[in-house]
Amino acid sequence: MNKTLFFIFLSVLAAPAVPEANKCQTVRHAPLETDRCSAGLPTINKDQCQTGISEGQLPFVVKSDIPGEKGSVAPFLFKKKGQENVSIVQSTNPSLPHPIALDQTPSKGDIENMVRYALSLLGGMNNFVSGCSLVVIKPNIVDMESSEVGIVTDVNVVRAVAVLVFEANPTAHIVIAEGAGGWCPSDTLKCYPGTPIGDGFALYGYRNMITDSVFTGKKIDIVDLNVDSSDTVFVDPPYYARESYAIPKTLLKASCIINVPVMKIHFTGMTACLKNNIGVLPGIIYGWPKAWGYPYPSNSGLKHSRDIKDEEIVDIASITSKKIKLNVVDAIMCREKHKGYSGLSKRRNMIVGGEDMVSTDNVCARLMGLNPDDIEHITLAGIKGFGISNTDSIKILGDSIAGAKTEFIKDLDPDGIFGQSNRIWIFSLPFSNTDIDYDNLGGETTVLPEPGKNNWTQPLYFFDDYINLETLTPDSNNTIYAHTYFYSPCAESAELWIGSNEDIKAFLNGTEVYRFKGERTHNLPNDIVPIVTQQGLNRLMVKAINTKGTFDFCLNICETDARADYHGNRVWGLKFYPDSTLTGVSEKISISPVYVNVMPNPSMREITFNIYNNRQASVQLKIFDLQGRRVKEKIWQNKDINQALRWNWNPDKSVPAGVYFYTVKIAGNDTKEIKGKIVLLK
Repeated sequence: MNKTLFFIFLSVLAAPAVPEANKCQTVRHAPLETDRCSAGLPTINKDQCQTGISEGQLPFVVKSDIPGEKGSVAPFLFKKKGQENVSIVQSTNPSLPHPIALDQTPSKGDIENMVRYALSLLGGMNNFVSGCSLVVIKPNIVDMESSEVGIVTDVNVVRAVAVLVFEANPTAHIVIAEGAGGWCPSDTLKCYPGTPIGDGFALYGYRNMITDSVFTGKKIDIVDLNVDSSDTVFVDPPYYARESYAIPKTLLKASCIINVPVMKIHFTGMTACLKNNIGVLPGIIYGWPKAWGYPYPSNSGLKHSRDIKDEEIVDIASITSKKIKLNVVDAIMCREKHKGYSGLSKRRNMIVGGEDMVSTDNVCARLMGLNPDDIEHITLAGIKGFGISNTDSIKILGDSIAGAKTEFIKDLDPDGIFGQSNRIWIFSLPFSNTDIDYDNLGGETTVLPEPGKNNWTQPLYFFDDYINLETLTPDSNNTIYAHTYFYSPCAESAELWIGSNEDIKAFLNGTEVYRFKGERTHNLPNDIVPIVTQQGLNRLMVKAINTKGTFDFCLNICETDARADYHGNRVWGLKFYPDSTLTGVSEKISISPVYVNVMPNPSMREITFNIYNNRQASVQLKIFDLQGRRVKEKIWQNKDINQALRWNWNPDKSVPAGVYFYTVKIAGNDTKEIKGKIVLLK
C-alpha cells in the first residue's frame, strides 16, 4: 500500500491554546536547559508545565512490601471528555514507600510499588479488570536475552500487574501470552534457519514467577501464542497493509488484555505499546521471525519492510485495541541505538501507564527525547481513530515529562534517524517542461494554491516517507509542484531535510532555499540545509522533476542539532497544514475510500483515469453524455484490484466532442459515488 496516496478530509478544530509568555518555555533537549525561542516568546510545548495535581483528587493507597508499614496516598485526576490520562512514575518519586536512585537496581517490591502507584493515578486496577473473567497479560519477550539488558519486559513488572489484577478481581483467570518472533519453542518446527530454539518464558523467569506464593490458589497460566489456534479477523476499514489477520483464540476469548511492552528504540523510531502487537500473531502462520512465513519459506509472513511496517502495526493494533484496556510500559531497563543485541542498555527506573495505546506511545516518545510527529505508527493510529495522538489532549499524571525524559540514541538506520516526511500535500497537474529554471506556474514564488482549485489537487496523504509522484502521472518527463503550509511556534533557525532522485527545488515563503540538479540515489535525506522559519504561518513549495527512474522526494523540517546520534527531530510544535485557513487539525483525518484524477482534461484524444482505491474492493467507472446515456463502462473485480488503478479511455469516432460526466463507485454500503466532468475536444 505504501508509495500510494489517498484523498483525505480534515477535521478542523480551534488552534491549540498557547501558554502565556514565560509560563512554559520550551526545553527540547533536557540536558541543554536552554530555550529555543527568544525571551518571552510563547510556545505550545507544555512538557515543563506539570505543577502537580491540584484538582479532582481521590485517595488511593499504595501498598508497601514491608509488613506493618503504612501505604502512601496517591491522587487521581478525573479524565475530561476528549482527554487521555497517562501516568509516569520514576523510582525517585517521593510518594513511593521507598524511593531509590535512578541508577539503582530496583527490587521486586520496588517495582510493584511503582506499578501500583502508576495505576492508582489512573483510578486503580479495578477500573480496568472489574468483571473480567479471562485477563491476558501481553509482555514483550521477543529475543533470547536477559531482561536486564532492556530487550524484553522485566518479569517483575508483569508479576506486579498480575498481583494487582487478583487484588481487584480475585476470581479472574490470568494468562500471560506472547508470540515471540526471535525464538522458536521446538526444533521440529520449520523456522527460519538460525532462529534460536528454546523457552523464553523459562529463560526470563516467567514460569518460576507464576509459582510465586502470592499466586497460591489463583488461576494463572502461560500460553505461547505462536502455537495457539487462531481465527481470521478482518480489520475495520480502512485497512492499511492487509484486509485480515490470524488472531490467536486466547486473545479472542479474553475479557480484557493488559499490554506490557518494554520501552526501546527501533528502526520504526521507537517500540512500546503499538509495536508490541506484532507479538500477538501466531508463528505457525506468520513464521519465526514473523516476516518469513510458515513453514519456512512461505509468503504468509508479514512484509515488515520499511515501506509497510508501520501500516501493519496499526492494522493489528486496531484489532487488539478493542480488547486492550490498559497499557503498562516497562521503562525499568530500556534499550537505545537498536532494539536488539547491537543496542545499548539504558536504565530509567520508570513505569508509564495509560488506557490508550496511542496516547501512551506519544508520552513514551517524548520521554525518549523524540517528537511523536516523527513516529509514523503513532500518526497513523491517530488518523485511524482508535486513540489520541494529539499532545494537547493528553494529561500527564505523576512525574512530569520534563523531569523524567532523557534523550535516547536513535537507531542509525536511515528510517530511525529521519523521522517522518510531511505526508499531506496538494499538487499541481504535471507540466511537460522539465527545465528546473522554467516557471511553469507563471509565478512559482508567489502563487498561493488552494486545494481542489485551478488545477491543484485536493489534499493527498502518502503512506511513505518517499512522496511518490508516479501515482499522479503515468508518464516520465514531467514537472510537478507540491505545496503545503506549516505553523511554526517561533521564528527560529531550523534544518530542511530533503532528498530526491533528480532535479528538485524548495521555496520557503517565496524564497528559494534549496536546489539540486542532476541524478543521484534518493536517500533519507540527501541533504540537510539551514533555513529560518517565521513565527506563525509559513508556506512551502517543492518543484520536482522526473526524466528517468523513480519520481519521488522526501522532506522534513527538523531542529538544528549537530549530534549525529540524536539529530533528525521535527521542530517541536511545527504542524503542517494543506490549507492556509486551517489553524488546527485534529488527528481524526478520515481517508476517503477513493480518489479520482482525470488527465488531461480537456483532451483531444486519450483520457487517463487514475483511481486510488483505499478499500481494495471492486470498482465501477461509468461515463455518460449530457442526455444521461451511458457511453462507456469499466469494472474492476476483486481479483484485479490494486490500490492504484489506471485506465485509458480512447473515444472512437462515434463519440462526438462535448461535455461528458463520469461516476466512480467502490463496493461497500458506506462509500459515496465520486462524480466529475470531462471535456472532449475533437
